[in-house]
This record gives sequence, structure tokens and C-alpha cells, in this order.
Amino acid sequence: MGIRTQNTFSRVAGNDQRMGAFYTDHEHCRDLAKYFYFSTSDETTVLEPSIGDGRAVELVTKVQENSNVKIFGVELNSKVAKMTNEKETIETCIEADFLDGV
Repeated sequence: MGIRTQNTFSRVAGNDQRMGAFYTDHEHCRDLAKYFYFSTSDETTVLEPSIGDGRAVELVTKVQENSNVKIFGVELNSKVAKMTNEKETIETCIEADFLDGV
């Protein structure tokens, strides 16, 4: 009998399949933002492969304070992708599976 292994991504994907999306809490996003610097003079492009509602990447990049940050995202859920794509802080959000559809 072998040992069954499962990587983190497949566990998360399984959770999403069973219970729905899991968004990163805003406090962790604000903490992460402390470790990144985004130039205010040069354009920076950010790709979020699992953007959800976009709030996490907005907080980490501080895009509302820096118009030189351009955010592009991919979202599996069509309703969420459409909503996210309508946000002014998100350049483009496409509905797709990042691992299999982009």
C-alpha cells in the first residue's frame, strides 16, 4: 500500500469545489503590502491568476494610491469575473481556468 500525496493546490481546488471560494482576509493583504514596492514613476503590471473580487490584489498593490499599477486577472467563476472586470482598478479580468484555459 503506497502513501497518497496531495499538493496544496489540489487541496484548495477540492475545497473550492465542495464549499466555494476562499478569499484572503484583508488584514493579511495589508501585511503583505509592507513587503512590496511599486514604483510611482514607472508602470508596473500585475497578473493575479486567481483574482476573485480583486480586493486582495488591490490591497497588496495599493492601486488606489498608485495609478501606475495595472492589474490583470483571471477568475474561474463567471459572475465574479464579470463583477471584477467592471472595477476601475482592474484593467482586465478574464473568465478562465488559469492552469488550463489561459
